[in-house]
Amino acid sequence: MIITDTKDIQIIKHNWVRIFGDGESFVDELFSLSPMVFALKTDGEISSSLLVIEMIYNGHKIGYIYGAMTVEKFRNCGLMKKLLDEVCETLEEKGFSGVFLLPANEKLYDYYAVCGFEKNLPTDTVTVFDMPEGTKDKVLSREEYERLEYPLKRDYDLFEFAVRTHIQNGGHTVCNDDDFIAYHIKEGQVVIDMACTKNVKRDRFAMSKCFGGFKWGNDAHVGLLME
Repeated sequence: MIITDTKDIQIIKHNWVRIFGDGESFVDELFSLSPMVFALKTDGEISSSLLVIEMIYNGHKIGYIYGAMTVEKFRNCGLMKKLLDEVCETLEEKGFSGVFLLPANEKLYDYYAVCGFEKNLPTDTVTVFDMPEGTKDKVLSREEYERLEYPLKRDYDLFEFAVRTHIQNGGHTVCNDDDFIAYHIKEGQVVIDMACTKNVKRDRFAMSKCFGGFKWGNDAHVGLLME
């Protein structure tokens, strides 16, 4: 069910901090951006929950599923699959064309496949990247963001929050008139976290589930960032 009760929201935020380890200020600001909050209750308690962030892909409403979690004592009971089924049914009724998520690790691919998701939506990573001289980290203005020709876009306020948080956590950005890239360094390699560009190597995958015959195009790669 969609959660709107303030007390339930506070419980979900508390669970988020405990399970994912994010700070309270981050979680408060994320929830202030009004994502759709879904949850199941078991024995009167919030047992599983997730957020849905609405995005637009070439004119289609798409749901980005983020922060899927189950409280420890309720795990291994099939609750997350039940919640995902309910979320997909609700979003389809609301006119969404599909949903996608980024598994935290490759071990989860098989789990989400059981839930009806397919590993078919490339994300963006590169291992070789030339830093332009004099690059300074920045968050694009609303006008600069809107000018980017990127097929899968989120609301600007969420974009701004994500990039600002990324920079605060030690990430970097590169941008010019046509492209915006947010990246971090991992084990000596440059890893793209968000890429509003088509000129990157694709070698990781998100998982998606489509409704009503909708299909992703070749340009629907995902370079989402939400730390």
